[in-house]
Amino acid sequence: MFIHRDRAGFVDEATEFLQKLVHRDKNAKIIQSKIRERDESWSRTLEQHRQAEIENMKICFE
Repeated sequence: MFIHRDRAGFVDEATEFLQKLVHRDKNAKIIQSKIRERDESWSRTLEQHRQAEIENMKICFE
């Protein structure tokens, strides 16, 4: 494929820009995944504490 010499720099810059966008998108997905994992972990922890409190209240009122 023939690319005019003046446009070659533009094509390289556009390609580099698109590669950066793809890289950012991958990083964003990784970060979203880690946030989701953290949120799920906190939800499990809170549920465990809630269950423990319910059990403690049952013992207190027996």
